[in-house]
Amino acid sequence: MKEFKGKAIYNPSGKAGEYSYWACNFYVGCSNGCTYCFLKKGIGKATLGGDIPTLKKCFKNESDALSIFEKELKANLTELQEHGLFFSFTTDPLLSDCSDLTWEAVMIAMENDVPVKILTKIAGKWVDQVVKYMHKSWIKYIAFGFTLTGHDELETNASKNVERIEAMRKLYNAGFKTFDCCDLYKIGLESGRSYCKDDLIQFIRKVYVIR
Repeated sequence: MKEFKGKAIYNPSGKAGEYSYWACNFYVGCSNGCTYCFLKKGIGKATLGGDIPTLKKCFKNESDALSIFEKELKANLTELQEHGLFFSFTTDPLLSDCSDLTWEAVMIAMENDVPVKILTKIAGKWVDQVVKYMHKSWIKYIAFGFTLTGHDELETNASKNVERIEAMRKLYNAGFKTFDCCDLYKIGLESGRSYCKDDLIQFIRKVYVIR
């Protein structure tokens, strides 16, 4: 398949490519304050970093971003229905500055039978609202992931790790797929350092012993 690089939807490459074949980015920058964030390091810092999430310059406004998203989604619908769509690599998609546009896009995706995966460090009222109000027929189309490091001091503005775990438990108990509590988990083999095959095998064995 030809690689697609749209304004909102694209095929990730490099380290991001191990997480998802398709992704959506509306914003750059993040206010979670994580000291280790790749958005604040390396060659991408100037364009991807910053402590305030900002709508990408290719969009006139959020309405324009949503319109472009819908066009790009429908242009790649068959592939997206097969592989799903990840939110987001260049910010936390459920920050207060980002969540409205994220949820509008998620709804459009699910209405078109496109599965979505949301990765966040934000726990809060949105969890109870999703559990209470999201139509049960849509549960199969959405999965939630909460990054868990165990180090709140490295993520000063994000929800506490224990709050993320509790949010994940609520979603899982309501029937939603989650990355951790646990129908689906993802291991970042290229994040921070390189891991060998034996490291991966040992980790998986530990996970299954814990479960």
